[in-house]
Amino acid sequence: MAAADGGRSAAQTVVLVLLLGVFAVVVGISGRDMLDLTRQFTTRQDLETLRTLVLLYRTRHGALPGDDPRGVAGGEAAAEVTGVRGNGRWDGPALDLARPERSEAVAAWADLARAGLWQPDEDRTAAFAPVPHNRFGGLTLFADGLMGLGPALCLTSVPAADALRLDARMDDGDPATGALRAGLPDDAETAAGAAAVNRQLRTGILPSDGRRAVVLCLDLAGG
Repeated sequence: MAAADGGRSAAQTVVLVLLLGVFAVVVGISGRDMLDLTRQFTTRQDLETLRTLVLLYRTRHGALPGDDPRGVAGGEAAAEVTGVRGNGRWDGPALDLARPERSEAVAAWADLARAGLWQPDEDRTAAFAPVPHNRFGGLTLFADGLMGLGPALCLTSVPAADALRLDARMDDGDPATGALRAGLPDDAETAAGAAAVNRQLRTGILPSDGRRAVVLCLDLAGG
């Protein structure tokens, strides 16, 4: 993210946390509930900011970051990915730790950064993958084709209870429909060892245990 945008976002986050703190004192919210509420608000801000950056890149360059044939990261992808650049989708796996250059979704971060729209935060960038962490300790990923969505922004390791609350605040309250969807990886594919963001998800089938992690995805195609 551009430096000015980053500073403005940080200032807004500080103000938000302070306001939430005052609210918590007034209504008597517990420390744990306060932490959950803060993470939900900041996660919503992250999702909306990144959606705006993708839309801005697409408006300026006429393509999705990572899928842009003329993109600044265009020369980094392997042949099986470059052959389909410019088709309006993120081709390749959402994340390939062994060969991240195979993924247009991973290249999207490089396009955003080199276009001056996004600045990696060392404190929130995963040491083992070229993508940022999210507020819940999971990964923030671009993906395509999950849960009936096209290009989407996905968060892993989101507690089911938080996913439901975010859906209620940002969308239609139903994790199986709308622009914001959540789901669990298919059990059979989980047993086979496939990465959560690279396999089919059972949309809207969330665990009864609200602490169990799910994948949350925000549709970017409608931007």
